[in-house]
Amino acid sequence: MSVQTLRATSHNDVDEVVLDTLNAIEIGPITTHRNVSVAPIRLPFEARTIYCGWQEAFSVGSIEVREINKTGMVGQLSVTNKSPAKVLLLDGEELCGLKQNRVLGTTVLMPAKSRLTIPVSCSEAGRWSPLDNVRASTPEALMARSGRVNKMRATQRNPKAHGPRSQRYRIDQQQVWASIRTLQQKLGVTSKTEALRDIYIAKKEAIAEYIAAFENAQVGQGIVVWLNGQLVGMELLSLRRGYAAIREQLLRSYIIDALRLHEGIALPAHPMTVEHFIKRCTQGKGRGMRSVGLGVDVRYSGESGFVGSCLVHDSEVVHASFFPAPSLHV
Repeated sequence: MSVQTLRATSHNDVDEVVLDTLNAIEIGPITTHRNVSVAPIRLPFEARTIYCGWQEAFSVGSIEVREINKTGMVGQLSVTNKSPAKVLLLDGEELCGLKQNRVLGTTVLMPAKSRLTIPVSCSEAGRWSPLDNVRASTPEALMARSGRVNKMRATQRNPKAHGPRSQRYRIDQQQVWASIRTLQQKLGVTSKTEALRDIYIAKKEAIAEYIAAFENAQVGQGIVVWLNGQLVGMELLSLRRGYAAIREQLLRSYIIDALRLHEGIALPAHPMTVEHFIKRCTQGKGRGMRSVGLGVDVRYSGESGFVGSCLVHDSEVVHASFFPAPSLHV
């Protein structure tokens, strides 16, 4: 794997870190329910970077999210980490409230006691509240896998942009709205404000059935998912408890896609497809840029048959998502 870093600093080892991590992945047993198969993935070493997730930080009041000013800006939010610990915000996590619901535009590792302006996209096209006292609520969902893939492909980065690092990300808002509308239409869900959150609420019982079926599946540091027998994604977090906290959200982001597909006969998922996919990822060419928070944000744009992103900090892959290009229509 080759990573081109956009800043010739201490990021020279990024490509080696990503390659070593991919080659070290161990695949656990596959569990299947209806048209979804999942397998845990693990790494044979412990994480060095310690952090807590957005949900955990919200629950103890350590995170404060506000509009960047009184008038607000669709594509940016101000986030303050008041705790002495780092906080990991995941690409695609949805934050409800404020002037409208938003999803994160990239994964961000916030330093302790810090304030950042982060790139976001609107996930609720029909609302822009004039109220200043609408508080953000605890993140409960991730954008559907199909939406995250489309958003990732439609995000442009400009490392030379002036101002906050969040302005280096130019996210195609129309593409985000189109992904949400498509999902709503295929699932037969109506929403007055075209909110992503309303899809998850409408399909709560169907999603719960899948979640219950995977309750006893082994938990590692990440997951590989097949829909209708086709490998469609691989997610990894460096910290075991960090992954455990976000696991259900990740599963739901795939299950919501599974619900819009024709189930038919559940095709068998085989670990060999994971090995082939990981090998393809090791041959990919990434492009790194200094992250909004800590570390280097590495993106893979699809030339090697997959799209993906990695956040690398202190010679460690903190978070990674990879999606095979053939799955983009699934």
